[in-house]
Amino acid sequence: MKRLLIVTDFYSPENCIAAVRPTKISKYINQTGMYEVTVISKKLHENIKDYESEKDTTGVNVVRIGSWGFTEYIRRSVFSKKKNNNNKSIENDSKPQKGSNSKIKEYLVIFFEVLENFGLAYHANRYLKKKNVNYDYIFSTYGQFSPHLIAKRYKKDNPKAKWIADFRDSVMQEGMPEFFNSFCKIYSKMIVSSADIITAVSNGVIDTLPITKSNSFVISNGFDEEDLPSTTKAINTKLTFTYTGSVYKGKRDLSYFFKAISELSKSRKLNLNNIIIKYAGDGFNYFYDQALQFGLDGVINDCGYMSRSESLRLQFASDILLLASWNTNGATGILTGKFYEYLLMRKPIICCISGELPESTLKTYIHGGSFGVCFEEASKDDDYEMLMNYINEIYNEFINNGEIKESYNEDYVKQFDYKYIARKLLSIFESSDNNWK
Repeated sequence: MKRLLIVTDFYSPENCIAAVRPTKISKYINQTGMYEVTVISKKLHENIKDYESEKDTTGVNVVRIGSWGFTEYIRRSVFSKKKNNNNKSIENDSKPQKGSNSKIKEYLVIFFEVLENFGLAYHANRYLKKKNVNYDYIFSTYGQFSPHLIAKRYKKDNPKAKWIADFRDSVMQEGMPEFFNSFCKIYSKMIVSSADIITAVSNGVIDTLPITKSNSFVISNGFDEEDLPSTTKAINTKLTFTYTGSVYKGKRDLSYFFKAISELSKSRKLNLNNIIIKYAGDGFNYFYDQALQFGLDGVINDCGYMSRSESLRLQFASDILLLASWNTNGATGILTGKFYEYLLMRKPIICCISGELPESTLKTYIHGGSFGVCFEEASKDDDYEMLMNYINEIYNEFINNGEIKESYNEDYVKQFDYKYIARKLLSIFESSDNNWK
């Protein structure tokens, strides 16, 4: 039996979308019975735990590693007071940073997170050296810096091991200080030049990496059919729109959706008494303000912060699922993890993309799979009418039939099933030697 080491910053039962990818990959590779799977991840901290997801780790050897003692203390004492559900503490702020004090605070947070990651890497490498296990494959996934640093050191000490460096997010982030982006460029070049194979969630993320070799593959995020809630399908008396996750000012913006609802109401094509818009997650005030701008505060329902399992049940009980993302010159190929959860539900998706670039990856997927409609700010002259017509059609279908018929292209959607994704990754592991350095 071959040995596989997965190195990740987040892993079940951490209640965040970043934990899903490594958890599901380890689950389905382990189920083949061909690999002995070990996962190294950081200690669980302040996030609410989703213990229902722990069933996915059955048979997997999970090792939890801590950072420096003083960073552990700071995280417990300071950062535990602030939820960090998407694992990007700077991006979570819905208000722009202004003033010298905010800049100093921002720099301190960056410094702390980098220092913490180096501490995680140091302690993980000490653990691996002490255990002295010979792994055949290493799969490290980026969301924070430590996983690739751990894998790089292991590869140096064990050159026969085959290392796949995975990027579930782009290393370069818009709006970050120049010194930080310079560090990210050096980091990216170091990892790409050292790994045997590069994988990423989209071509857009691959395009941001300094790749000069043909050793890169797209391994998308996905959904797990076994996560589908077992509850009976809800019969709603009102057309129920639901948004789950977080919103960021200037990035995840649903203003055009609210505008379309408002205009349909004013033209008497839609009765506001027949709809409800639910929100579950952080950043509710920003979401509410968008709705208030168009006089829709009366149809908004704040469901609060939920575990992932609770969020899945809420999605399952809804009629239409709302999604928001961005596509800009500095950030392309953004594929929020919520998109894949929504695919599991087979519910219509209404997506709004902010930014100056048209033809986003999300739009390609949503329209290609008949998942719903995707409005892009960059193509608003054409897309807004399309958005209005789509909402009008599904509203009328609900009023006339009491439900909305599923329209997904099942052949298209299968590519996002984690069973298929795990098989694709295994084929990379087992590829011929000429794929490796």
